[in-house]
Amino acid sequence: MPATILAINNLLNYNFGSQAYAQTLPATMYFGLSTTLVTTSSTGATVSEPAGGSYVRKSFVNNDTNWDTSVAGTLHNDVALTFIESTASWGTILSIFIADTGSTGTGNIWWFDTLSPSIIVGDNTILTWPIGSIIVSMT
Repeated sequence: MPATILAINNLLNYNFGSQAYAQTLPATMYFGLSTTLVTTSSTGATVSEPAGGSYVRKSFVNNDTNWDTSVAGTLHNDVALTFIESTASWGTILSIFIADTGSTGTGNIWWFDTLSPSIIVGDNTILTWPIGSIIVSMT
């Protein structure tokens, strides 16, 4: 799925005089998982989400209850992120990302990270990221 790294492009354009910052922030963000490494290119980011096995992106309200306040360009999750239980294999998960839509294959990617180690998701697996384990930064 190619998607624009919208927030970063808009911030750079705003900070360096190319445009007014006009991006509307999503009220809800959606965490997704990718069986390929999420990478960026001039056309955006590419992800390959699991197909089947009850996989859906996890909604996450975008507010100061769920996220801490940024310090030195970094913030983290203030509540745990738990995906729905898999009903079949989702494969090997290599990356996690945040998009602005809950529909797979659409939307803009706001953030992504490579998982190390990768996670093999089989039947009846629940993935959880505890408080403070998702670190978002701008460098």
